[in-house]
Amino acid sequence: MATFLKGEKNFYPEIKSFTPDYKFLSATLDARESKYLSGWEAANDTYSRMYSDLSQEENRQFQKQFIEDLTPKLQKISGLDFSIQQNVNAAKGVFAPFFEDERVVKDIVYTSTYKDQLRYASQLANSADFEVRQKFNPIAMEAMQFRMQEFQEADRATTLGMALPKFVEDADLVRTAKEYLKDKGLTMTVEYPSFGDKDGKGAGNFLITDKNGKLIEGLARNMIMTDLLDDPRVRQWYDTRTYVESMRFANNALEAGGVQSKQEGLQLWAGEQLRVLEEINFNQKEDLKKDIDKRRNAAVTWESVRGRSGLLPAEKTVVENNKSAVEQLQADLDRKLQGSEFLSMKDVDNTASLSKAYAMLGQQYMMQDTMEAARQYAYLDSSTELEVNALKQDELNHKYALNEIKTRAYFESEQSKQDFNEAFDLSKQQFDEDVALAQLQGAIDKANKDDNSNDTERNRSRSTVTYGNTTSSIFQLDDDGQIIKDNYINENNNAIANKQKEMMLRKNDLIIDMFAARYPGAETYTINTGTVDEPVMEEMNSNRLKEFLAAKQKIYNSKTQQEEETDKLKNYATIDRLFTEMSDYFSPDNEQNIYQEHPNWLIGDDGVRNTDDDNQTDYRKIQNKLFRSDPTNPSQQGFFEDEKLFNQMVVKNGEAFYNNAIAASAAVQETDVDFKKMITELNYPTPYVEENGIKRVMTKVEYMKLFRTMALKGEIKNFDGEGFGQTSDGDSNPDWMNNTVRMMPSLAPGGLPTPVIMNLPDEDAIKGKSEYIWDKLTSQMQKNFGSQDYKTYLQIQREVIGLPGTNMGFTQTESVYTDGAPLPGSDSERVLNTMMNQFRQTYADPSQIGGIIMQLPEKVGDITDININAPNTTSDEAIAGRVLFNELVLKGGDVKSKYKIEYFQNIGPDRFDDEGIKISTPMAGYKISEIDSKFLKDLNPESNKNSPLNTEQYDLAKTMNKEGFVFLFPRDKDISPGSYAKSAEGSNIKKRLDLSQNGTFKYTIPGQIFSPGNVIFKEIVPGKIQVTMNINTYDPTSNDSAKQYKTQQVVQNIIYDPGENYTIGLNEKYNNIKHALEITNANNNLKMYDMRAKDLSKVKWIEGFKANNPGMSEAEYELQYQQALDFAKINSKTNE
Repeated sequence: MATFLKGEKNFYPEIKSFTPDYKFLSATLDARESKYLSGWEAANDTYSRMYSDLSQEENRQFQKQFIEDLTPKLQKISGLDFSIQQNVNAAKGVFAPFFEDERVVKDIVYTSTYKDQLRYASQLANSADFEVRQKFNPIAMEAMQFRMQEFQEADRATTLGMALPKFVEDADLVRTAKEYLKDKGLTMTVEYPSFGDKDGKGAGNFLITDKNGKLIEGLARNMIMTDLLDDPRVRQWYDTRTYVESMRFANNALEAGGVQSKQEGLQLWAGEQLRVLEEINFNQKEDLKKDIDKRRNAAVTWESVRGRSGLLPAEKTVVENNKSAVEQLQADLDRKLQGSEFLSMKDVDNTASLSKAYAMLGQQYMMQDTMEAARQYAYLDSSTELEVNALKQDELNHKYALNEIKTRAYFESEQSKQDFNEAFDLSKQQFDEDVALAQLQGAIDKANKDDNSNDTERNRSRSTVTYGNTTSSIFQLDDDGQIIKDNYINENNNAIANKQKEMMLRKNDLIIDMFAARYPGAETYTINTGTVDEPVMEEMNSNRLKEFLAAKQKIYNSKTQQEEETDKLKNYATIDRLFTEMSDYFSPDNEQNIYQEHPNWLIGDDGVRNTDDDNQTDYRKIQNKLFRSDPTNPSQQGFFEDEKLFNQMVVKNGEAFYNNAIAASAAVQETDVDFKKMITELNYPTPYVEENGIKRVMTKVEYMKLFRTMALKGEIKNFDGEGFGQTSDGDSNPDWMNNTVRMMPSLAPGGLPTPVIMNLPDEDAIKGKSEYIWDKLTSQMQKNFGSQDYKTYLQIQREVIGLPGTNMGFTQTESVYTDGAPLPGSDSERVLNTMMNQFRQTYADPSQIGGIIMQLPEKVGDITDININAPNTTSDEAIAGRVLFNELVLKGGDVKSKYKIEYFQNIGPDRFDDEGIKISTPMAGYKISEIDSKFLKDLNPESNKNSPLNTEQYDLAKTMNKEGFVFLFPRDKDISPGSYAKSAEGSNIKKRLDLSQNGTFKYTIPGQIFSPGNVIFKEIVPGKIQVTMNINTYDPTSNDSAKQYKTQQVVQNIIYDPGENYTIGLNEKYNNIKHALEITNANNNLKMYDMRAKDLSKVKWIEGFKANNPGMSEAEYELQYQQALDFAKINSKTNE
């Protein structure tokens, strides 16, 4: 039993209820749950990755099978506590075999990256920011797709080595480069006179102010190459571009069956690209080598010039620029040589070959885009301002149209004439002309019977003169004295054709000379005998070249059944092209290129241009043959001055016929109902056209071809005109078609032909109506030419501008009315006094009479057969004429009879014998008509026994007084200021003013390096010619080889009476200007030689100066040298 101590109190402990540490428990539970979740997530993440998208089919099959095999294992681990790391590791171990396959893991990563890059590309493409959108390029998308395609098709080893896909942003080198250049502020402006390219092409007569463009293009290219091409982004982009091209090719080749595998396609692409690139690289290397050789040769030549005569400041600039160009070209060549070395390296395998193709093609594309970027930037803010020479521009605008007209005349003139003769069948519309011709032929026959000259003195070209008003037309006669029937159109076309033949033969000779001068010492020339688009290169020596140029066309003669040679050049088009190419090179406008490459062709041994022909270089001699111009000596004109005049004459000829045709069409429409309907209602074509600013009338053949084409195209409709049955066969079906029976041969042996109805063009109707229009129009034009003023080619050619007709025998220069006492200082007094002086001079020496006064002729021989140097002065007609002239003109002050004087500077044609030797020249003369006859009564022998005339002579005098008479004398003895000889001296300037579209003629004086100036004659209004002289003086401070001068302009005017002959005034003004410019040229040369003193020794300079300025003392030469040296030093400092 328990014992208790007395007095002790019982102790009862305080018992509290249990309160759990919820915070601790929560933290513990969270940690446990976190471990579980972490383990679960780890296991679940591994499980999820097992379901990742895969791209390779083999990997997808492996994935599918693995998941199927994994299901039982997943059930076992599904109840495990994933808070225990051991359980987590056990769960991961279930998935480990899947991720231990490196190919599968690569596929997971590659596919995921591919999708990420596609999303990135989509963001770029759809961005609202323009700059961001510029980074997208569909080529890069295509590259991604090709990369995926390759990945999907790769084997295990290849898969593991493949780089992850990446969308390559578009480097846009062109755009990037332009922005870079803009930030750099690259710009340049230069002013210079124009000159052509290295071959002289594009040369023109302009003053050019260039901004940017070609001035900075090369520099811009070099800046891009130096600063941008090494950017990795640029390299990646061009690698991508070439990769896409290769894959496209390989896929297409595989689909087309051209290759057995894609790899084979890639190798085929690589091989072809390397071959093409090697060829391109080789050609570029060769071009660079040629350019370098050319510039090094120029450098050698310039050093020779420096040692021989010293260099001008501008020439030193040329030398420095040439040196810089050689360095740049050499750098380009070095890059090409490195490329060649890379291309020639042997490839260890196909991959190396493909990589090489990628690298080289990418480099090629980079260079192309570099040049494109440089070009775009250079020309983005570029400008070219030029002062155009109106005459030059006019020539350029008309060049091709004129060449077409001259070529057509060259090849078609004889055919057109033949077609005309066939159509010349004395139809009704030509009745009036034929009657006139018949009457004229009768007169000719009579004259021929009266002609007692022997065969050796027969005229090669006889002339018939008919007087209407002041005109006289010449009809050409054949050897039998028969009129050559032809119309004005064909006459002028044939004349143009003959001139074109002459010009083509001159081109042949000049081509040979130009090749020899351009390639001195060359044994053969490489010549393109094909076309520009399809060249055919042939090596020719000079003899083969001559044969090629002279080769003639051959045609088949159906009568002889043989080929026969014609007078037409076989290689006409090639000759024309060769001449243009070569003459461009020798053009004065190309001298800047020549100056830089071949200074010794321009600069004489002493540094001064030699003007003596004996000392001219071959280059200068060719230039003279091509471009020489001397307005006072037309016979010494260069080819292009002749051609320029020829072209202007062709233009005027076309205008004359065009204007005549319009007038003729209006005249025919007034009387011909059908003609009017065809032209105005049915809109049939007219034979007169205007093309490229050139007016002309078509040949008959050309017009009928045009008409037929329009008819068969349905552009014009047929109709049944009144009275057409006599002039036009065929039907009137609107569509120009007709049912025609044709016999078709039988297909069975021995069978009979079968008639077949065919709907064919109604050729009779087409031919009839087109001929009707052309014949009607040209018939009326023939009549117009006899009565109106048209400047045709033949008129201009024969110095008879301003008179009607085509084949003139008379050239009327002036016409005045007067009496025996005209007003002092008037035109009447001048013309009358000149005529009287001519008469006195002609009859001053009775033993040397060279003139005759006679009545107006009635037959051909009266004019053409006169021997004006030994005329019959004892005939009644001659005596009556002299007396009449004496009484009316020489004593006119007493009788005061009024009359008209017409002065002719040219009467009649040249005459030749059968060997072509000229046996007489044309005459000049005065025609007196419209005479007041009151004074004649004093000459009547019946009422005045002292009359100097007998009865027969008096009767002749009355006839001459009534109808008019002529005073004739040899043309070469004409003393008139407006004589043929005197007007011919200035006829070139006058003719060019008359023929120019804008009344302007420009002449440039040749000089060393640059011309001392030019003179421009411009007819402002009738009676006023403005003369502008541009004087170029040497500027010793200039560093610009293209402009080593300063220009001063002087303007003066020539005022004249529009009725007078002003060619003498033009010549005097020209000669004065020419003299002033020659002095300028001499002063320029002297200043240039002074400037060269700085580069020469004293002995060398004096030696050269002495050669050009002999006769001085040694002290004077030394003084000249010191002055030159001081001049050079002063201006060199200014220059610096």
